[in-house]
This record gives sequence, C-alpha cells and structure tokens, in this order.
Amino acid sequence: VVSISIPDSVTNIGNGAFSGCSNLTNVKISNSITNISDSLFCNSQSLTNITIPDGVTEIGGSAFEMCPSLTDITIPSSVTSIINSYVFYEHSEYLTIHCYKGSHAEEYAILHNILYKLIDVNIKTDSETTIMLKNQQDLRLQTITGVYNLSSIMFGGISYESSLSFTAGEGLTLSY
Repeated sequence: VVSISIPDSVTNIGNGAFSGCSNLTNVKISNSITNISDSLFCNSQSLTNITIPDGVTEIGGSAFEMCPSLTDITIPSSVTSIINSYVFYEHSEYLTIHCYKGSHAEEYAILHNILYKLIDVNIKTDSETTIMLKNQQDLRLQTITGVYNLSSIMFGGISYESSLSFTAGEGLTLSY
C-alpha cells in the first residue's frame, strides 16, 4: 500500500490498521475521524508527512511509532489528548510538529523535546510596507515569502523600523 484516502463515510479506524505498511507515503484522513487509534501508522517506514484533520480529539499510543521518515505532522487544536510518549518513538530527528500556540500538541512537543512550528502566527499586510505578526513573545522563528519592500515590521503592536527588501522564493527569516 502506497497511498490511502479515507472517505468521509468512515468514522473510526481500528488499532494498528495501517501498522507495518512500509511503502505507505501518502495519507489523507477524512474529516469524520475523531481519533487516531493506537499504533495506527506504527512502523510505516516511508510515511513522510501527515495532516490530522480538525475534529480529531485524541492521538492514540504508538500511533506514529517507528516512522523514521516522518518529518512533518500537522496537529489541530482540537487534539486534547496525546496518549503517551511513544506516539513518535524512534521518529526522524527532523520531525516537526506543526501546531497552534497554546495547544496540547505544542505542550507535547515541548515536553518531549520535538521540534515544532506554530501555525497560528497570523502574517498579514496592511499595505505594501508593513508586516504585522501576532504574539510577539511567542514568535521564535517564522519564515515569510512574498514580494515586499518593508519600512516597518510590527510584532504584537510594537513597530520596528526596517529597510528590508526581498522577493518570493528568497524568504525572510525573523528571529529574536
């Protein structure tokens, strides 16, 4: 099995259903699923990324254990329970959890020393010359791409003068 697309008619997937699918690379989980069961993708050696849909509230024990190719997982704020520390046991050193500020997934990533990237940092422009970023204290690293000639960058209501210029594909990395 290389690819799985779970239809909306499916509301539950049994424990270990895709465990050991060593060639599995692509998974689309339906929005009707409310939990990722125990060992669901355990030992899926080729799985590189996955997005958990909104509405999922729990990720079961060992769900992504021994997935050494897994580098990106997006976990919505609806997830309020990640069963144990073995969920990502023997994961890639490059695993990044994409999650929302203050979410259970962020707490889990911090507790288990897993890289994470906040996805609720709202980047918006009010003109061609200002970029505003929400949550100044919590913005650790954010990459922005686009075409900009910046005269100021605003973090959480505080404006900083700038003379930065960059174009799409080059990106700008802000850190403090």
